[in-house]
Amino acid sequence: GQPVRTLPYRQRRELLAELAGDLPSDVARVPRTFAHDEDLFGVTLAMELEGVVAKRLDAPYRPGQRDGRWIKHKHRRSERLSIVG
Repeated sequence: GQPVRTLPYRQRRELLAELAGDLPSDVARVPRTFAHDEDLFGVTLAMELEGVVAKRLDAPYRPGQRDGRWIKHKHRRSERLSIVG
């Protein structure tokens, strides 16, 4: 019942984990975090994911803004697309 956008990411994650804690995993799931020494890129590449979103733990949520606090690292630099008209 309270806005949390101005809270740091770390604090918003804690609140989300509290809210989702009693719910089944198919209803609500908090994404896991990775330690600095884990091979995050290797894991996400093996899972055939597009890449990784790196988020500063002290960053507030800024809807519609790209300010460098949330960075997307893609595995592939290009994509193949079909344009159909």
